[in-house]
Amino acid sequence: MKKITKILLFVLGAILIWHLFGFIYIVFFMFPVRTVQTLYSPDGKHKAVLKRMDSIDLNFTVKVDGTKVYTSPDFAPNKKVDFQERLVWDKTGTVVVLDVTGRRLFGFDIKNQKSLSDTELMLVEYPPEPNQWEYGFEGVWPENRIK
Repeated sequence: MKKITKILLFVLGAILIWHLFGFIYIVFFMFPVRTVQTLYSPDGKHKAVLKRMDSIDLNFTVKVDGTKVYTSPDFAPNKKVDFQERLVWDKTGTVVVLDVTGRRLFGFDIKNQKSLSDTELMLVEYPPEPNQWEYGFEGVWPENRIK
């Protein structure tokens, strides 16, 4: 009886380990999640992270200070188009906005710890684009090489 119990436990353990490896394979290789952007607030106190999951559908996830605040509805996983996904902090540095295809999809207010309504999202003012020197590019831009 003890021998049968040991064999049964061994077989069940092997099956469990096999399923665990299968699950890990599916999660990490079949449905890869990658970090698209990490953006700190202008005052450096908050961190927003944009993740992209390509699987049967395409979804975007936004985390603010380590907490998931948004997962997008499904997009078709079309690898022929650029979704132009990006995070942007507003003028005040207290609202982070997710843009996809150049359109605002989601906004999160850090101060009030809440998602913005559609109306509030459309009223968010972006700061002006940084000057080129702020990027710290140490090369020569192609248009400057041909002059």
